[in-house]
This record gives sequence, structure tokens and C-alpha cells, in this order.
Amino acid sequence: MEELFAGWAGDSRSIFLLRTDIYPAKLCKVDVSTGARKVIKEIMPEDHVGLDSIFAVRVSQDEKGIAYSYQRSLSELYLVNGLK
Repeated sequence: MEELFAGWAGDSRSIFLLRTDIYPAKLCKVDVSTGARKVIKEIMPEDHVGLDSIFAVRVSQDEKGIAYSYQRSLSELYLVNGLK
């Protein structure tokens, strides 16, 4: 399981971790003293064609806002006929 640290929660007792080895990526709130975790959001860009990774997730102090970055790789294939 691959996870990225996404910040401290407003209660200062929990952290946010993003599981990035699956899509949609799972954002979990983890209690650092007990290890208990809860998925609070599944993150997936609306247009996920060519999606390589989701990273740099940040959660607002009130946990109502989430911002993230993602990377896509797009390419085009051309077919050429009649070349000699």
C-alpha cells in the first residue's frame, strides 16, 4: 500500500493520508494514537483519461475543503498513407 502524507487534522490528534496505489485515490483520516482510520473522501478527477498520479493533497482545517493536483499523459497517434 502506497500512501502520501496530506497534513494534520484540525484536532491535532489525527493526520490525513492519501492512498495512491488505487483509483479513485482514498483520503483517510488516521488517529495517530490508536491507528484507527476512516476514509473521508475518494478522489478522482472528472476527466481521468491519461491519469498518471494524484498528489499534493491538502485538507482545510474544517475538513470541508480539499485541494489536490494530478498529472496526466496525453498523446496523439497519426496514420499516414501513401508515403514512398
